[in-house]
Amino acid sequence: MRIIPPALRVCWPLACLLLVGLLLGGAAPANAQADVAAFYKGKQLRMVVGSAVGGGYDLFARIVARHVVNHIPGNPHIIVQNQPAAGGVVMVNQLYGQGPKDGTVIGVPINGIPTAPLLQAGTQFDPTKLIWIGSTNREAYVAFVWHTVPVESITELTTKEVAVGATTPGTTMVDFPLLVNDVLGTRFKVVRGYQGTPQINLAIERGEVQGMGGLGWASVKAQTPH
Repeated sequence: MRIIPPALRVCWPLACLLLVGLLLGGAAPANAQADVAAFYKGKQLRMVVGSAVGGGYDLFARIVARHVVNHIPGNPHIIVQNQPAAGGVVMVNQLYGQGPKDGTVIGVPINGIPTAPLLQAGTQFDPTKLIWIGSTNREAYVAFVWHTVPVESITELTTKEVAVGATTPGTTMVDFPLLVNDVLGTRFKVVRGYQGTPQINLAIERGEVQGMGGLGWASVKAQTPH
């Protein structure tokens, strides 16, 4: 199910962040175009997303996967897989430690992964040793609540507690609400443990939580196109 747009009340744009992909290993075993094509010919590439199926990162990854193969010599095939455990940290740990590091696997982590080793336990990778390809978009991040929640302004968020769904520490859904609680005095209560934004959307409709405190605007539009 999708959250119906009239039921959303956007509180404010929080920040502009980058969605980044990482590639472990070189683009090919040699620089010559013919060698690159020979390496990739007949191969199946994997694009591994560090978040749940149906979320913003997943949607972006599937769009990129559909087109990126047309720009890789040798016409390889590509499949998209999801590994959302620990906010994508498990996915990056596995790629970093086990590979393969030959250019056949592309990781799509959440935007908190570059700083995760500084802020989170359980990280087993050095982000400075990953090859960062780029970003699919730059966007504002927003907070919203369900239409029955009695909050109409930022001012009211300083006097009324609002429970917002989130995945794991290191994600904008956790970090942004906690940050504005400290800076602006809001009273977001972060409820962690959801697998991804589709599961949080369902939790909002069921009344388990009242909204989300840090989601990219493009993801909001992609998941609620009507």
